[in-house]
Amino acid sequence: MLKESLKSAIIGMLIGSFVFLLVVATFGQSVTITRTNILSNLVMSALIGLLSMIFDSDRLVFLPALVIHYLGVLLLVGGTAWLNGKWALLAQHVGPFIGMVTVIYGCVWLGLQVMMVIDVRRINQGIRKRKH
Repeated sequence: MLKESLKSAIIGMLIGSFVFLLVVATFGQSVTITRTNILSNLVMSALIGLLSMIFDSDRLVFLPALVIHYLGVLLLVGGTAWLNGKWALLAQHVGPFIGMVTVIYGCVWLGLQVMMVIDVRRINQGIRKRKH
């Protein structure tokens, strides 16, 4: 359980760091990145990674797990914004905030699905090679 939790947290940090850099590169023309921004992003991303373990549960079917995960991501991103002093700005623009989180969530989900398809194809090719 600890090994899986650590793996999920690290994967979350990798994805979160990549998304953070993409968002800053895309939208942050004159953004000052602080140590607090970086550390809070890493903690938030690790927590999202741990939250992703909900998909491994046998108790929930996919759609409720997805809704819980998405709402948890919204809360974690909002909480991180609050910790970084951006809450007032986000509170004034709740719609765009939710929209941006949703678009990023969808892009990450799509990227993970593509990676999964590639892995399954690679595994199937390996199995076919072993049979012949």
